Amino acid sequence: PYVVHSYYNPDGYLCFGVAETAAKTRRKLEILAEFPKVSSAKGRMSSARQKFELCEKFFNFSPNAAGPCFHYHIQQCAGACVQKEPPEEYNERALRAKEYLCQIFDHNFFIIDQGREDEECAVVLVEDGHLRGYGYLDREAAAQDHETLRSAIRPACGNAETNRIIARFLSEKPQVEILIF
Repeated sequence: PYVVHSYYNPDGYLCFGVAETAAKTRRKLEILAEFPKVSSAKGRMSSARQKFELCEKFFNFSPNAAGPCFHYHIQQCAGACVQKEPPEEYNERALRAKEYLCQIFDHNFFIIDQGREDEECAVVLVEDGHLRGYGYLDREAAAQDHETLRSAIRPACGNAETNRIIARFLSEKPQVEILIF
């Protein structure tokens, strides 16, 4: 698949790119998200660029073009491409974009799946775009309400890797129960 990754350019600006990866190259990249198609990855990056008013040159949309980017001319870029905006200011917004790019889930939801035993179910909480925890619950109790599900959750820290694992799990098991809240 294709990945969106981040890196710093020689001038200290946080940049983003899309790459097709193999096992060897994955370790060299700071991967933020995975996508099945390059168009999906570029679409997500374009959304981040627009939302945080960042420079298209630092998203590798037109990295080798001379002069300011197109969005600088229409005042949707503060001029990082021509070094009018210092890296420190630019990177504040770019770091928020990085967090946005890591959040591949648009909704808060619980995943309910088979537990360790027949009478129990596993519960996974994804909130604000990241894994927040997981736990086990008696199957009958899981049918009650969101607070009951939340009470079974043991907190866990989510990151881009756990997001990829959850996304892959959901794509491989489309029949799994998901409760959006």
